[in-house]
Amino acid sequence: QKKRKHFRNRAGIEPIIGHLKQGFRMGLNYLKGKLGDIINGVMACAAFNFKKWMKFFSPKDFQV
Repeated sequence: QKKRKHFRNRAGIEPIIGHLKQGFRMGLNYLKGKLGDIINGVMACAAFNFKKWMKFFSPKDFQV
């Protein structure tokens, strides 16, 4: 039961990771080293969340 719950959670996250890699350039890392990987991940997630925030708070007739 525990493993099943873990796999369900993982299955919900997989599409988001795919979108981050393709749409928010998480796959392309121009920064160097481990710190660069961390910064790149944080910036990709921030862009993803900002886009969701913009859609939520923008007027209904003006969608981003």
